[in-house]
Amino acid sequence: MRADENEHSLEMQYPFLARVFGKRLREVKIVPVLLGSMRADEHKIIAEMLDFMFKDPRTLFVISSDFTHWGQKFQFTPVGNGQGKVYEYIESLDKDAMELIESLDADAFYQFVRKTGVTICGRHPIHVLLRLVQLHERDTRFDVRFLDYKQSSKAEHRDDSSVSYAAGVLFASTDQD
Repeated sequence: MRADENEHSLEMQYPFLARVFGKRLREVKIVPVLLGSMRADEHKIIAEMLDFMFKDPRTLFVISSDFTHWGQKFQFTPVGNGQGKVYEYIESLDKDAMELIESLDADAFYQFVRKTGVTICGRHPIHVLLRLVQLHERDTRFDVRFLDYKQSSKAEHRDDSSVSYAAGVLFASTDQD
């Protein structure tokens, strides 16, 4: 099996795009960009390559990512300091990541992921988006808002598993808006 055959983020986004664009969906050009494992300096290069699209107000970037994948099948089972429930620890990891994304601090987000080992599958596209924001922070105001957060289950024991989901939006405005 090829690596991209296991990828499912595009299929997850099509129903949302259909809902947003309705009958106009046939007029929309979708350019999928899949990013695998890469170094921080490569994130910056990708951001620079995508910048011409990011500058175009007709372009909508959709970053698809689950958040923490917790459980033995994901080879990620930290429980923090052992206080509280596992699902509370998972939520605290996710909320910390979300706060760093909201702060638009690409370096801090990247370091957080490296330090914690948190299994956010879209960490690379998220980091690229944060790098794109950095390219324009002088002339554009950005604001990230998370709209919802859920976990697939409330993991309490080491034999449980859970995947977290967060929905966020990046807003941009200039002095001309």
